Amino acid sequence: MDFKTIFGKMNQGLSIAEALSEGKALTDPRIAVSAFLNRRISTMEEYEDSFASLLYPSRHDYPELQEREVVSFRSGTNELKGYLYRVLAPRGIVLCVHGYHSLSDNANANFQAFFVRQGFDVFAMDLTACGRSDGFSIVGMQQAAFDVVAAETYLSSRPSLALLPLYLFGHSWGAYGVLASLNFNTTPKAVFAFSGFTDPVSLMLGSAESKVGTIPEAQKEGLIEALKERDPNHYRLSAVTGIENAKHTDVYLFHGEEDKAISKDIAAAAQSYSRPVAVRWIPVCGHSDLFYSAASRAYVTDVKALLANTVGKYKKVSQIPVQEKADFQNHFDRRLCAVLEPSIWDEIKAELLKN
Repeated sequence: MDFKTIFGKMNQGLSIAEALSEGKALTDPRIAVSAFLNRRISTMEEYEDSFASLLYPSRHDYPELQEREVVSFRSGTNELKGYLYRVLAPRGIVLCVHGYHSLSDNANANFQAFFVRQGFDVFAMDLTACGRSDGFSIVGMQQAAFDVVAAETYLSSRPSLALLPLYLFGHSWGAYGVLASLNFNTTPKAVFAFSGFTDPVSLMLGSAESKVGTIPEAQKEGLIEALKERDPNHYRLSAVTGIENAKHTDVYLFHGEEDKAISKDIAAAAQSYSRPVAVRWIPVCGHSDLFYSAASRAYVTDVKALLANTVGKYKKVSQIPVQEKADFQNHFDRRLCAVLEPSIWDEIKAELLKN
């Protein structure tokens, strides 16, 4: 099987990007890796034109998130955007990191609003090549860890924020980012990682094989070498070594039992860690729905059924006639699509408020 097919199916499996461009088969892993990583990952315009924007509330739907400070900070050669939400007498500050093909102001706003309601400042960020941040390429999936460290450095430069207890929250690529950032001797009080993965190589290989079956060893070696060439020092940057390194940071791993997008290795191996790690397996959940209550997930299923005809007729939200869009939205309540699962978020709340 050629690399075009492998990476095209990986993209589909991770719900990221479009499949690689049509044309001759890509047999060089360097070309395939470049096609996968040398691109803008997300923009707000793309999100607002997606059908997900019809289903889930975004930042503008949460009163807690209407006032914020938009800041800029450097990560490598790129300028990233951060969004600071302040509360009176904050208990701490939570750094929120989104996943791949995502950004801060979409459905992730739900989680940011939760932390604000608990009395915490929140610093949300757009990772490199995502949202409003700069960048037309990422070195590799390890970019998320570099960006998290850059955000922490920025927060430590602000006296009013530097003294606050720091907590990290991330999903998918962001979950890997917050965990892998612990390799760089950062000292958050706790990390909440949803649907994270172990390292960039295992993600690439595991996701590809889950879609196309066993990959020949020669192609595996070519892929690994291509990733290594892009960043010889960090192409295997591991979330596991980050967890092991941060002995004084409480680590919480949440993973859906039916996650088909990525490997469950990081959570499954928790018992072998040399330090305590809290693991929560979420039944009947996949990669991105584990945050929500069973009733909310069922409601989304019903709404998607209503949406099926619209999706079949139009490729983008902007193509839907105004009246047809209004008629559709009048048939459901977006807030019911995003009701958080109390047992999960009560556990997070308990950790936040225990000190």
